[in-house]
Amino acid sequence: MHPEVKQLKIQILLFYYDRPDMVQKYALPSIMSSSYENWELAFIDDSSDQHGEELLKDFFAEHEDYAKYASQVKVCPTGDTPEDKAKRRDSIFGKAANVAVEETDADIGIMLCDDDALCLDYLFSLQNYYTTMSVAYSYCHLIPFNPSEDVYLYDLKAQPFHLNRNVYSIQPCNSLDAGQVSWRIPAFKEKKLKFDYPRTRNLDEDIFSQMQIAFGPCIFNAMVGQYKGWFDDQLGNRDSDKNFEVKIK
Repeated sequence: MHPEVKQLKIQILLFYYDRPDMVQKYALPSIMSSSYENWELAFIDDSSDQHGEELLKDFFAEHEDYAKYASQVKVCPTGDTPEDKAKRRDSIFGKAANVAVEETDADIGIMLCDDDALCLDYLFSLQNYYTTMSVAYSYCHLIPFNPSEDVYLYDLKAQPFHLNRNVYSIQPCNSLDAGQVSWRIPAFKEKKLKFDYPRTRNLDEDIFSQMQIAFGPCIFNAMVGQYKGWFDDQLGNRDSDKNFEVKIK
């Protein structure tokens, strides 16, 4: 008989700021509709107008079939008031993420933004991948979509357009997106890696660059992991730089 394979616990760092409609329509249902149930969600709220506790209470009240997962969700506020945040402009998502990672007993970590969503079998695929491969971290493909339009992500029929198809190592800014990388949390902690703060842009680029230095090139795991929200003004009013005007139809 084969020994029983340990079911890995996956921590999802969900970064939320003032997108209650998107996070309730896409990110949260995609996590709780996953084919894999051994996950925990660190809901990192960066002083949103509708606070994370209130948003989740409304979400579970409206979606009673997901209420069984409430104990797997922990709200992690950054601790700023909206007034403090307005003064400094940049986010301290990284500060709260560091606390969440330090306190977890999960095996694998991933990042998700409030305008993104998981593919239904992604967590199950990560479980299989990391129980058979010895890599410290890896990256996957994404499917871009426009969450600001009334298009339900599970009804998307277009052939997926995968980002960064030929990227085999961490590249400069915007060659790799936050949602593409997963990592082994014990190895992450052993190397004493930390998310930077305060910053709004390129938080993911910074931590993945740290991973490259610590672990070497990032390996492609051949999965399609997330639906990536691409639309005008993705960072809202947090950053006045409007360099990208991407619309996915």
